[in-house]
This record gives sequence, C-alpha cells and structure tokens, in this order.
Amino acid sequence: MKGKPIWHNKDWIKSIPDLDKTHHDEIKKLAEFCDKIVEGPNSQYLKNYVLIRLGSIIEGYQKAIITTLVDNFEIKPSQVLGSNELKIDLDQLEDFDITNVTKGKLVTTALRATNPRSLHEFFTGINKVRNFFQWFDDLANEEIHQKDWWDFVSQTLATRNNVVHNLADVKDTPEELHAKIERMYDFASYSLYFSIINLCLLNERMEEAKEVCTNAKLRIKIDKFKSITDAHLINKAKKQNKDQKTLDHG
Repeated sequence: MKGKPIWHNKDWIKSIPDLDKTHHDEIKKLAEFCDKIVEGPNSQYLKNYVLIRLGSIIEGYQKAIITTLVDNFEIKPSQVLGSNELKIDLDQLEDFDITNVTKGKLVTTALRATNPRSLHEFFTGINKVRNFFQWFDDLANEEIHQKDWWDFVSQTLATRNNVVHNLADVKDTPEELHAKIERMYDFASYSLYFSIINLCLLNERMEEAKEVCTNAKLRIKIDKFKSITDAHLINKAKKQNKDQKTLDHG
C-alpha cells in the first residue's frame, strides 16, 4: 500500500533549511572571495572565476530544489517536462547510485540550469502557473520589492555562458559582482520557498504552508501569497474565465 507523501511529515518541513544551508555556505564563501578582489593585472581572471563559480552553485542548488519538489510532493514527471518521454544518455546513468534513483533525479537530467528558459519551463510545470517568472515577480516584489527577475537572471546567465564558451570577460566591478551573487542566491532561495508554499496550498495543507513562511522568515502573509498565486494558477485562471463568460452571457 502506498504511504503518505513525505510532505505530510512535519519533520520534513523543518528540514527544508538544511537543503538551503549547503548552498548558502558556498555563496557566502564566494561573496567573501569576491570582496577580496582588488582591481589590477589579475583581477579580470578572478572576476571571471566568480561568475563561473556562481553559475555552478546556482545550477547545483536549482537541481537539488527540483529533485526535492518532485520527489517530496510526488509530482508527475510529465507535469514538469511537458512530455511523457524523457531521453537520457546512458553515460548519465553512471552519475546515479542505481539503488537511489528517484523520479526527481531523473527529471533533473533534462534540466539546463544555466538556461533561463529551461528553469522557467520546469518551475512553471511544477507550480501549475501560466508563467513562472511573472508569478515570481509578483511575489518577490511583495516580499523584497524587486521585480524584472527574468531580465536579471537571463542577463547574468548569458554573461556566464559567454565567459565559459566565448572567452568573454566580466565587465562588472567586484562590488557589482557581489550584488549579483546575492540576488542570484535570492532567486534560487525564493524559488524553493515560493514553490513549497504553493504546493502545500495546492494540496490543501495550509498549516504546513504557514510553517514554511515562519521557518523561512518571509514577510509576505499567507493570505497575500494565496491571493497573488490564485491569479496565476492555470486551473484557477480557467475557472475564472469560465465564470466570467457565464456572467457575460447571463
């Protein structure tokens, strides 16, 4: 008999910050390294390294987030991928402990975490919203008064990819790079917390959603979160449109 999903266990809710801690520590170390860069003959190489390392940390964090969400909320892979098929290179199987392969880990093999479009598609499917970045924008603006996340993430990752593949150089000052480190980390962390709260609400687990808000020390109130999210949910939007058409023709 199939047991209850892990999100029914409150101990799991309390363990969420542990997922965040490892990447938080790496981000902290990178920010400290960035602060020690002094403009000079070798500073360009150091700045290039910072952006490449930032991309790697965020990539690992996003893959861990998606794996956690898919496995713990028992999300169907087709909901995330938008397809009933998953192509995987046989060599990729060597990256897994064959006894510990999960749906979440398999799904992330299709994720290109340094491609903002791929992130958008995965998180859109997971959260059942029309457009992940528009939903994220509205919530993040309420939480930390920052918008235009698509532009920021796209530009940051595009620069990172140019440095890696086209021998381009980072143009930012160390101070500007530090700000990017913090904002990219905010993007990844809020992707985690917003998604968990939304999935708890979709599964009618209001108390768990409130607990995540408390543990993550979010400023946004759960009623405001739900109000913003309802306007973006696919099923809610379809129902609202249907109700509006009924009124229009009534």
